[in-house]
Amino acid sequence: VLPYLAQGAALAIEDAAILAEEIVNSPADVRKAFDRYSVKRRPRAERVQSTARENGKIFHYGFPLAFARNLVLSRTDLSERYDWLYGWRSSIEIA
Repeated sequence: VLPYLAQGAALAIEDAAILAEEIVNSPADVRKAFDRYSVKRRPRAERVQSTARENGKIFHYGFPLAFARNLVLSRTDLSERYDWLYGWRSSIEIA
């Protein structure tokens, strides 16, 4: 994962949570657990990677685009833009 969302470690933790959930659901068939994990995780991982790639392009703009980018970002609430990213929750209950 490119570093432009700083999500590499977060994705790994999410992956571990989902994989653990799938293995608990079918401990006798780990291959199927991995298959279900892959189906569940692929869309999110692809979205994180494509968003990071796009951010990398935006972050490396030169003048005058960099000036415009900075102006827009200084007046933008990014919490809504990235709610899909930072609002993710696992279905696993932690005691």
